[in-house]
Amino acid sequence: MISNNINKNPLLVFCHISKTGGTTMRMFLQSEYRNSLFINNSPDQRVLEKNIEHYDCIAGHFGYLFWDQKHKKSMIPSDVNRELKYITMLRDPVDRMISLYYYTTRGRHKDTFEQFVDHPPPSYPFRHANSQTLMLTGDGTTNIDLAKKNVKEKFLIVGIMELYNDSWRLMKENLGWKNNKYTLANKSNHPTRDDIPKHVLHKIKVYNEKDIQLYEYAKSLLLSKI
Repeated sequence: MISNNINKNPLLVFCHISKTGGTTMRMFLQSEYRNSLFINNSPDQRVLEKNIEHYDCIAGHFGYLFWDQKHKKSMIPSDVNRELKYITMLRDPVDRMISLYYYTTRGRHKDTFEQFVDHPPPSYPFRHANSQTLMLTGDGTTNIDLAKKNVKEKFLIVGIMELYNDSWRLMKENLGWKNNKYTLANKSNHPTRDDIPKHVLHKIKVYNEKDIQLYEYAKSLLLSKI
C-alpha cells in the first residue's frame, strides 16, 4: 500500500539497458540525487511499493513500467500517485553485442563470438536479440511500433551512447541537473566491428532488426532536439 504522505515531485526513472553507457549514467545520478534508489538485480515489487513515494530517482536493470524480464512482469505498483519521468540510453545494436560478449565472458567463455550471437546463454535475461526493444515496450514483447510510441510519448529523453555528450546535456537542461560533468565508467579495450567477420556482423543485424529500427528512430528524435 502506498503511503498517504505523497511526494509531489516527479520521480526520475532510469531504465538501465546493459552496455549502453548506463553505469556512467547511474554514477552521475547517484551524485546528483542524494535521495535515490539503485536496483542492481530484478526490481522487487514490494520494495517499490514501499519506497516509490519517497525517492527522487530510481535506476536499475529494468524496462519501461519497471518491466522485469526474469519474472516476465511489470513491477510498477498499481497505485502510484506521482509523475514518473523516464530516461534511458540506447546503443548501436552491433557494437552493443560485441561489447556485451567481451564484458560478460572476459576471456572465460568457451563459445566463440559467433556461437554467442547464434545461441546467447540463457542465464542473462536481456542478452537475446532485440532486447533494447523489449526493454522499452513495457509488456515483454518486441513490438517495434509500441516501443517507438513509448520512446516518443512516454520517455522524457532517450539518449544515444554514440552521442553521449549531447544526450547528457539534453537531460541536464530538461531536468535541471546541477553537476556539470560525468565520469566514464566500464571503459574497455576489445575488438571492434572492424575485427569481426562480415557474415557474423550480418547475423547480428538480422537477429536485431527491430533494435536497429528503434535505435535509428530514437537517434533521429534526439538529433531533432539538440
